[in-house]
Amino acid sequence: MRIHLAGAVLVLTFAAGLPAAAPPARVDPALLGGLFRKLDAEDFFVRQKADADLRAMGKRVVAALREEMDRTRSLEVRWRLSRMVHDLTIDERVGDLVRLLNDSDAHMRERAGYALRQAGPGVVPLLRKELKPELASEQRRRLEKIITELAGR
Repeated sequence: MRIHLAGAVLVLTFAAGLPAAAPPARVDPALLGGLFRKLDAEDFFVRQKADADLRAMGKRVVAALREEMDRTRSLEVRWRLSRMVHDLTIDERVGDLVRLLNDSDAHMRERAGYALRQAGPGVVPLLRKELKPELASEQRRRLEKIITELAGR
């Protein structure tokens, strides 16, 4: 059952009919290429700086991150890129995670709450938008608790 629910979340996340947005601003491919190479540097701090620089570019680089993830042979780079894509696309999963706060499986509720907390305070405005009248009372209580915890950070 858990596998099916997790699979459903993944399908909903990627198959959701998101409204068309303006195309993201182009990023200099040479800059991206240099940062991608630094993700595999011997020096940990160089890797961390490249990671932070790519994250700072926001969602506009998600497509490039995914492309590089497919190209790279480095497990370190692939892992970092997958974490970046995951973190930069949290807005696409918030609704599904909020719905899982009301799942009949306590383990799924806990995992959804954990994922929302891991997203950090930046997700609070998205969570507040999810506070709709039709939420079940326990689901609303869980969501409000997460918002309070994150807003207090």
